[in-house]
Amino acid sequence: MIFKKRRRKKETGESAFDRTLREIKAIDDWDDRKKIEHYILDSCEQIVSLTKEIEGEKAQIRIMDSYLEDTEKISALPPEKRQELSDTASKVVSLERSRSEYQKSEKKISDADFLMMQENEEIMPDAILRMQDNEKYYDKIRREMAALEGEKAEYEYELDENREADGQLKKLSIFVLVAFAIVFSVIIFIDQTTRFDASFFFLIFLLLGAVIGIAIFLRQSSLQKERRKLIRQLNQSISLLNVIRVKYASIVKAVESQKERYNAKTAYELNIRWERYLEAVREKNQYLSDNDDLEYYSKKLMRLLSPLKLYDRRIWLSVPGALIKQSAMENVKKNLLARRSKIVDAVNQNRESVLSERDEINRLMKEHDYYVPEILEIITSVDRLCGMNTTKAKKG
Repeated sequence: MIFKKRRRKKETGESAFDRTLREIKAIDDWDDRKKIEHYILDSCEQIVSLTKEIEGEKAQIRIMDSYLEDTEKISALPPEKRQELSDTASKVVSLERSRSEYQKSEKKISDADFLMMQENEEIMPDAILRMQDNEKYYDKIRREMAALEGEKAEYEYELDENREADGQLKKLSIFVLVAFAIVFSVIIFIDQTTRFDASFFFLIFLLLGAVIGIAIFLRQSSLQKERRKLIRQLNQSISLLNVIRVKYASIVKAVESQKERYNAKTAYELNIRWERYLEAVREKNQYLSDNDDLEYYSKKLMRLLSPLKLYDRRIWLSVPGALIKQSAMENVKKNLLARRSKIVDAVNQNRESVLSERDEINRLMKEHDYYVPEILEIITSVDRLCGMNTTKAKKG
């Protein structure tokens, strides 16, 4: 609670008095004036200590009264001046709330990322665009390389089939040739050893052999032509694939370099961190701006309060809400009055303890006829310090 003053811990007057009284009652030898003198001096010290407490509490009461007077002065301001004061205090409250929210908010970006972004702030937008372009180009090159790999595999498969077909055709040619030789030999043998005229069959066989031979030749020529075409296409595909692989290696190196430099797996991730950085910078700039504005409106508030000659005008920076709403001001007054009442109760309690302690000293001195000049002088000094009237009892 504002307006409260710290009080140092003290031994209450009542407990000090009770302790001294118990020790005095415990004295066995009442003829030992040194012991009586010791306890009287101890009681005097307690009175002085309590009096100092009372003076401190009275000072606090005066402070409370000064603050209460300040609340009255502020409440008595003309409406236009009170409105200006309220508007300025509202600015202070708003700026303090904004600053407090910034201080309590969680970090949107780590310190390491913030420092990295700050160091690369000028180039970061272009770096993100380059990384996005590189990723797009990387995906394109990878697709082209995959397509060429598939095309190359297809050409290799077709070439293998062509070669297999050529091998089978060669085997077929040999088989036909052997079969033709055997049949030709049989026809000649029949023609030579019998009266059967095999010339007609011989012509048919020659014609059939010619047709089969031409068919095999045409098929083999087609396979060779197709094979040369496949080899040419395969070589072209391999050549393009080698070029693409060089490009792929280059773009992979560029992408990995950017990932390592900015500690980001993708351009999307880097862009998210960049946006968080920009947001953090905006909030930080807003916080600094709020600080400047808060300083301006705080000084303005002090200037508005200055003509009122308040006890402590800076204290109102801690409770600006009381300058905005009358209900808040009434709450401040209520707390001040409650605090003042507690201090008044403490003053009264300490004053009663001082009087009780002083009465006990007088009783002890009268009861034991103890009027040593040095002790009387000390008691007189204590009474003067405590603002008490001293009535010296006389012997007899």
